[in-house]
Amino acid sequence: QTASGWVERAHDACRTPRTPERETMSTIVEDFADAFEDFGAKHGQISKQTLCKILHHLDSSWTKKRLEHLLDGFGCSQDINVDTYKFFDWIIHPQPSLVELPLKCRSERQRSQFLREQWEPFQEEVENLLQSTAARADAGFSLHEIMPSHLRLRALTDKCRSLTETWHGRANISYMYEMFMKMAERDGHSGYLFEDIPQQRSEDGFVRVLDGEARARLYTGSKSASRRKCLALVGRMQQTTGESPIDNLQLPNLMRRKDALLLTVGRRIQQFFVWALRWKQRRIMARFPSECHQAAVKARAQSMQEGDDSSVALNLLVEHGCLVESYGQVPQVIRTRADEFIAECLQRPEGELDEELADFLKHCQINPGRPYKADRVGHKLLLLKALRSPE
Repeated sequence: QTASGWVERAHDACRTPRTPERETMSTIVEDFADAFEDFGAKHGQISKQTLCKILHHLDSSWTKKRLEHLLDGFGCSQDINVDTYKFFDWIIHPQPSLVELPLKCRSERQRSQFLREQWEPFQEEVENLLQSTAARADAGFSLHEIMPSHLRLRALTDKCRSLTETWHGRANISYMYEMFMKMAERDGHSGYLFEDIPQQRSEDGFVRVLDGEARARLYTGSKSASRRKCLALVGRMQQTTGESPIDNLQLPNLMRRKDALLLTVGRRIQQFFVWALRWKQRRIMARFPSECHQAAVKARAQSMQEGDDSSVALNLLVEHGCLVESYGQVPQVIRTRADEFIAECLQRPEGELDEELADFLKHCQINPGRPYKADRVGHKLLLLKALRSPE
């Protein structure tokens, strides 16, 4: 019970895969085991004086002062004996140091290397994502197609958390939050950009003070504009303001079957319509030279109109100079007619809901995520009842 138990555990750690580093560690383990047995360590306990003799026996550079520094790091500088099992576990599998300096406090070479090889490429990736978001907004994409996907934003946020933890010693995703706000300004639901509002930054850059009156005026204008409802909500859902002025991204997760058909089937029909337009545009562009840039496509498409603007595919080539990418790029008049036609085709007889279920549906649409009458169990029971309903 002197060193054999510890040697067996250490050998398990060094057994596979057999790399040169593992072979070296195994040799060191055996040397320590032999030395401990020679000096008679009992029950895993050994005096500091004997430990110093063992280390000096293995390596003459180990002095008493050097051992004191080592034991001080281990946390037993004041003890007479050393627990060899814990001591060598600490050497082979050290715990992360709580006093290890973050990267921003290290050498200039390390900081420059981190910024050049990791942070700047990440920053460039996020900036490109912001530019592509703005480009989709400028190209007239549908509002729900402007923002990047949740999956992409989540991956970038996790990467930001990892990089800032390496740099600061703790994670900070404020950069991603700032860039997310800039992207969200382009999604068409806000009537203003933050850069249009008078503002001032704190000295450390973490606090931004906005002109509340100017923002309130712009917010009121965008709020009234957003209240204009289309005759038919096809392929999309109506957003509603939540319980506070900034809670404006509420989407209901329970709806009538008719509305579900307009959302899902209507979206598919819209995508097919865009596909048909792209197919027609490819046939038109097949007449153009292969190396034809955007401005040339616009000019050639305009020359093909010859006063006849009845072709939607050709008109979109004149406007954008490339294939249509989103249903939102289709002219509003065409979209309105198409949506009305889809809504008419998807009409079906609608039955009446009982009073309780109708009130529950209204609650879920106005307050998504909040339990009905503050009763979570009752909310789940009504949800099951709603799912069983054919309506």
